[in-house]
Amino acid sequence: MHADELNAVHDELEETRQTAHETDDMFSRRFRELAEQDYPQGQQNANQQRIMLKPYVWGLHSTTTARKLVHDGAPADLDHAMQLAAQYAEQQDAFDRMRPGEEPMDISVVQKKSEQDMVLDEVGQALVSIKGQQLELITRLANLEADQKVQQEIRKRLGQKGPSSVPRCKE
Repeated sequence: MHADELNAVHDELEETRQTAHETDDMFSRRFRELAEQDYPQGQQNANQQRIMLKPYVWGLHSTTTARKLVHDGAPADLDHAMQLAAQYAEQQDAFDRMRPGEEPMDISVVQKKSEQDMVLDEVGQALVSIKGQQLELITRLANLEADQKVQQEIRKRLGQKGPSSVPRCKE
């Protein structure tokens, strides 16, 4: 591979994220394939293994799994991180099956919004409000500019210079 191709693969590896419907095993497999393009299996050294840890951990969909990997697991290399992620996913699945009262088809479970979604909703509402205020200010500015043009025209017709004694037009 050429240097540009290697850089593109490395950038893709850095930006790889697990999708919401992708299992940890599927993501690990996809990440491994990209990692082997960037750092071929027989040529990987310990430093490269450590370099691949960060994008793998940050690419995981579950922040709980990522946090556990960093705090509890302290994996030495990518293989160990993938093993721990699979183990944590199995533990989470077992925990979810044992939890009373919540079933996958329970609408209240599906409809819970994450804190990030709630913040995004608030930001969206604030932007809509700001946009409305901006439109109001633009309208007022246009009215003032039109008002100023009318006053200038009246001054020209009356032959006045300087401050106008002509009353202002109302909005």
